[in-house]
Amino acid sequence: MDVLDKARANGGQKEEASLVNINGYVVESVTGPDPTIKDNVQSPNKVLPSVFPNEKTTDVQATIHSHTIKPLVDGDVDYSQSAEASRQ
Repeated sequence: MDVLDKARANGGQKEEASLVNINGYVVESVTGPDPTIKDNVQSPNKVLPSVFPNEKTTDVQATIHSHTIKPLVDGDVDYSQSAEASRQ
């Protein structure tokens, strides 16, 4: 559930997420793919996990997710980040 530790462990470029259902069970997402670069802006890809089988999205009580936690540097280009430009 500690998405910040998971994001640090994956190098800080890939999104992590978890959700908690109505019974208190935690579902963790798979580690997201590398961020998207568009117009020189780095944007994360969403990775919220699916709810448990036979549950509805209304059974979700809480979600937590990370974004990239460090800038992407490619050669001499340092890409800025935008949480608002997230894409699926």
